[in-house]
Amino acid sequence: MVEEFVKPKQKGIISKLIIDRRTNSLKQKNVVLELDTHLSFPAILRDGENIYIYPENSASGSLKLYRYNPVSNTCEESKVLCDAAVVDSVITDLFGERLMFATTEPDINGKVLNVYKIINGKFELSDTYHFDENIARMAGNFFSHKEKVYRPTQECNTQYGHAVTLQEVSDGEQFTFLEKRRIYSVHPKLTIGCHTFNIYNGVIVTDALGFDRPWIRKLLRFIGIKIAI
Repeated sequence: MVEEFVKPKQKGIISKLIIDRRTNSLKQKNVVLELDTHLSFPAILRDGENIYIYPENSASGSLKLYRYNPVSNTCEESKVLCDAAVVDSVITDLFGERLMFATTEPDINGKVLNVYKIINGKFELSDTYHFDENIARMAGNFFSHKEKVYRPTQECNTQYGHAVTLQEVSDGEQFTFLEKRRIYSVHPKLTIGCHTFNIYNGVIVTDALGFDRPWIRKLLRFIGIKIAI
């Protein structure tokens, strides 16, 4: 599941990609969810054989859960998870209870990370954590490795999606976040950055950002104009 940004509409939709893992080539693409408002970051929640997604849709003012239907190849609305306009939220059960981590306006790419707990059936704000850098925004699902839990984040110091950081997370009365690695794009053409990182069944999926007219970007940088992504 990916965000597919449609330039004429200036908004994202959620599509399903079928990839040949032997050749890393795209075999098929299907739109599975399209709304009037922008969609991105299609985080996946698995429940037995059922697959759900809860994509970023802060423009609608809330976060909703959608069940993926493999027969119709579409996503059907299931319920409202949170009444707040959360951004790039990630739900995890790795800390003894179901929690959600996300950022919110007015600084979605900033230094403040929000933690939500389920109260009366919906996620409500429970705690906030402050960082010294713009590394609060989630970049993908929490994952475990060698009995430690890691949080992928978006490093947005220079711009949105500049790099991914991997933070080792410890929980107790308060969470602690210790950065272990910072990942930059090494693609020869897609050099702007990377901002997602997910692991499932031994497969790592990340991304790289590029500029469709790099010579324009170089010219604007030369004359001192910064481009926001």
